[in-house]
This record gives sequence, structure tokens and C-alpha cells, in this order.
Amino acid sequence: MYGVSCNAKRRGFTLLELMLVLSLLSILTALTVPKLIRFHSRWVLRSTAHMIANDIRLIQKKSIDECTYYNFELETEKFYYYLKNSDPSKPQTKKVVIDPRITTITSTLKKYYAGENYCVLQFTPLGSPNQAGTITLYTAYGDNINITIDVATGRVKVNE
Repeated sequence: MYGVSCNAKRRGFTLLELMLVLSLLSILTALTVPKLIRFHSRWVLRSTAHMIANDIRLIQKKSIDECTYYNFELETEKFYYYLKNSDPSKPQTKKVVIDPRITTITSTLKKYYAGENYCVLQFTPLGSPNQAGTITLYTAYGDNINITIDVATGRVKVNE
């Protein structure tokens, strides 16, 4: 053995080296996990807003195609909405439960029916809504997003 000491043949890591690496990994994890959780929360917020906007557009299209009145009915406290024909004898088209990571929903749409938290947006057979308004979704982290409905055209916009 030409100049090889017995320390050079040693394999493995010392306890101190392992503890140092683990502490560095735990610090990096502690710094990145909250950012990942908030990123996921924002993703849920955006995808929920786009889903609601697309369903409003769908109900507008159905009112034009079938030449009848259709409603988008939002329950802001119970976190669900209906897409349905305004004729009570017809079955509801769709009920959607909103993701529980959305913590608050507010709306400037007029409240109809019995509950103060029940908003109704009705589309005529020409596709125009009976009112304009905004639906705002919030997360626990304070992020929010607006869905705006224009009264004259019925255009639905998601304002991020």
C-alpha cells in the first residue's frame, strides 16, 4: 500500500455529518412548504373561479339554445350553486359543491327567494342576464378573485 493511511479506507458518515445534513434539509423544508401550500390554495381559487364562470356561460348558452329562461343560483353560506331551468316543473340541470378550501363567498348579485345568502342570476332566451354583479371568492390566506357579469352583454370575466 503506497502511502494510504488507515483513515482513507474508512467508509460511511459520522453522526455529526448526518445531523448537519438533516438539519439543513429540515430548514429548507420549513421555508418551502408554506409557499407550496399557498401556491396550491391560489390554484384552487383560480380553478374554482374559472369553473363558476364557465358554468355561468353554459347556462347562458342553454337559455339561448332552448329559448327559455335559465337560472344560476348561488348559496354563499353553504358553498354550492345550481344551474337550472327557471320553470319549477323542470329538473335542475346541475348542482355543484364548491371546494372547501374556499372559505368565504360574497356577491353583489341581488338576493331573491327566502334566504339572504341566496343569489339568483337569470338569463333570458336572448342570453342577457337580469342583472349585473360580482362574485368574490376568498381563501384562508386572504387571497381573493372576482367573477364579473355584465348586464347588457352577459359577458362573464374572471379578474385575477
